[in-house]
Amino acid sequence: MGAAWALDTKFYSFLTKDCRIDQLTGVIGNEEMCISPNADEEMLNAHLNSFKEDLVAFFGASPIDQSKWEHERKQFVEAIAAIKDAETPGETNDLFDTVYLPTFDTIFDILDADHFHDWAYLCALDGNTILTKRASDAINRVIAYVRSRPKHKEYASWDSLIQNLGLLLSDFKMVFACHSDNMGPDAYTVERFYKYGPMGQSYNPNYDEDLKAYNEHVFLISDLLFELARLGNLILSRIRAIHPEYKRELGILYIDDRVNTPDLVYREEEISDSPYPGIKDFISVRLSREKHLGTSGTIDEDGYEKEYKKSLFAK
Repeated sequence: MGAAWALDTKFYSFLTKDCRIDQLTGVIGNEEMCISPNADEEMLNAHLNSFKEDLVAFFGASPIDQSKWEHERKQFVEAIAAIKDAETPGETNDLFDTVYLPTFDTIFDILDADHFHDWAYLCALDGNTILTKRASDAINRVIAYVRSRPKHKEYASWDSLIQNLGLLLSDFKMVFACHSDNMGPDAYTVERFYKYGPMGQSYNPNYDEDLKAYNEHVFLISDLLFELARLGNLILSRIRAIHPEYKRELGILYIDDRVNTPDLVYREEEISDSPYPGIKDFISVRLSREKHLGTSGTIDEDGYEKEYKKSLFAK
């Protein structure tokens, strides 16, 4: 403090729990009496008693009943003791704010979270399964960013969420690539491979199986995007538990009004630091999610039933 008037004025200094008397410099130095919550009980009570007596005298107030005062003083001391110690630079909240929060800012910015519903809708619900090349490039950038960032032992929970997001995006790109086809200069789509037979012939003797595989494949792509929204919303909710106003204008990630908000939020029993289980398990796990389009839990990434593919190889 640099208030010169304090030199000629009666004052009391109250220290916060993370401040020591020897840290005081300036006009109010460490030689002055301070009321510190870190003092032993007898000294703290004595200082508070002195503070109370000076206030009564200054304002000319009627003395407070001693029993009532002791009760109020005890409640005050207990309330102060219950306050969580502020983090020192380089520890918990400081590291979260300086390292992890900017990491999530970068991830949400690259993925264009403010317009998530636009590009996710085209891929998940439009009917043509369109992934813009801009969105594809953004996903690749996030995958590379997640792989390259350092981890911190004390933040394993946050690191797990970030790694889980990277895994989900990697699996999404892998699944989409199974039957990916160019759709002009600015987008990819899923080839309608059921329309053609071997060597591009117009007659397809496996039409029914290929059509079923196509539908399950595009449904899996949709379900992965539903999962991406859930994981993104979980991350947002955990950040907002620390910073309630974080990306307030974004709200939550959603895809379309046909998909209700609860559909894109994990149920309590589904929440963990790594809620996305990887593509092999997700193919079956997704069937228990609040919202899913796929109907089979026994397909491969390309949409074909595993048993059907085994039978083809057997032939």
